[in-house]
Amino acid sequence: MPALALFLGNLFSGLLAQLGTFATKRAAGAVLTVGLAAGAAVSCWAVLSVLISGISMTVPSEVAIPASWIVPGNFVACVQTIVSAEVAIAAYRWTRSVALGAVSSAQ
Repeated sequence: MPALALFLGNLFSGLLAQLGTFATKRAAGAVLTVGLAAGAAVSCWAVLSVLISGISMTVPSEVAIPASWIVPGNFVACVQTIVSAEVAIAAYRWTRSVALGAVSSAQ
């Protein structure tokens, strides 16, 4: 009976260790993905802010005042959203084509 308890204990501890390893790798991958996405969004915002502030520095005031009536205050956020959506769509299409290519080549 003690041998059976030892065997079952070793079996369950091994399974639990495998599950913990799998969950840890999965969580690390999710954290890495979120961190990379956040870093890309922040860098995109910074680049757009620098570009737009550079344009506003070089535009004469005769053009800047009427342009401020047309261009909204959240222009940078709008452009960032559009660019991020385009990048997400391109990444999705690329991932889908790679996945479908792997499925079709396996048949």
